[in-house]
Amino acid sequence: MDDSRNSSRRSLGEADFSNRPAPVRSTPERKQVSRDLIFLLTFVAMLVGMGFLADFSIRKGDIQRYINGVDSWGNVCGREDNTALAGVVDSGKDQSGRQFVLHLALDINTLISMIGVFPQKSSSASLCVKKCPTSATNCGQLLADNGYNLAKNVVDRRVCTMPQDIILPHHPVLRFCIPSQLLKVCGAENRHFFLTGYEGSNMRM
Repeated sequence: MDDSRNSSRRSLGEADFSNRPAPVRSTPERKQVSRDLIFLLTFVAMLVGMGFLADFSIRKGDIQRYINGVDSWGNVCGREDNTALAGVVDSGKDQSGRQFVLHLALDINTLISMIGVFPQKSSSASLCVKKCPTSATNCGQLLADNGYNLAKNVVDRRVCTMPQDIILPHHPVLRFCIPSQLLKVCGAENRHFFLTGYEGSNMRM
């Protein structure tokens, strides 16, 4: 019966694989072992080093300086027990009631003076303030309201260098005072991008 089936298969042109030998591997089987021991040890050493740096930073550093921000005299905003620094008159101040950071370098008036519209030096001072100035505010009055008793030459040369000593309105973002005009510009750019992108997507549909 089997012979008749095999003969019928050959007559129909079908290949007969019953007697075909098993395939032979071109390379001998080898035991799989890790060949990246050096790189593994290097990676472990890197993790240990990162852990050491993280531990050292937490124990010796002060993360509140990044979260709360500091003024130009090393005082952490919103903190009562700031450390006095040698030779820095206004360091070590109680800033517990002044939790916002005002970077005068971001003020629009300061930016105008930086590009040369007014022949004045730009301010790079940062202040801890009770609240962000929501309207045009005199720089000297802002310093007095927030407990800064600075020498006149420091105020004139480093802090109140904006045109007419006027600080423009700011808006609080987290613990930072951001110029309202800057937020408006960024908001307008975002709205323009959204509208143009939305219109473009409708045109493609």
